[in-house]
Amino acid sequence: MNAPASRQVQALKGGRYAPLFPIKPTSFWNRRRVAEAEEPRLAGKLPPLRTMLALPARERRAWGRELGRRFRDEVRIAELQGVRMDAWQLDELAAELGGSRGRQWRKFTRGALHGLNFGRAEFGDGPRIGFVWASRRAVEVARLRVDYELRAFWRALQSANQGLTKA
Repeated sequence: MNAPASRQVQALKGGRYAPLFPIKPTSFWNRRRVAEAEEPRLAGKLPPLRTMLALPARERRAWGRELGRRFRDEVRIAELQGVRMDAWQLDELAAELGGSRGRQWRKFTRGALHGLNFGRAEFGDGPRIGFVWASRRAVEVARLRVDYELRAFWRALQSANQGLTKA
């Protein structure tokens, strides 16, 4: 998080600072920064993306939730250091949401959205909505046949964000 950027953005009329977090592999996949968090089995490195998508649905969603919680950890840590955050941004809903492995991607992404939205209860985090960026292809997922899993994905997206922003 960037304290000088936060101050500059908030000095603008109507300016709001919202850090951007990527769903695809980055340094957030390497480790958790808070040692006292629950679920110690999720403290280490996230599985490689290919492995992740092959995991059972419950595990895939748990790892997605852990990734989202790692993002919220960064927000919490920055705020404790005096950086003002107005929201968060998720970059971006992957085009793969509607592909041949779409169900796997949606479970993982749903977990990440939940982690970003609710954070870690053990640190007093509560709901915090943000912005979600999406490619046109990802938005087309809404046109797929509607089943329980797809409805659950869209509910998680609606709960977590202030508005879907198409890239």
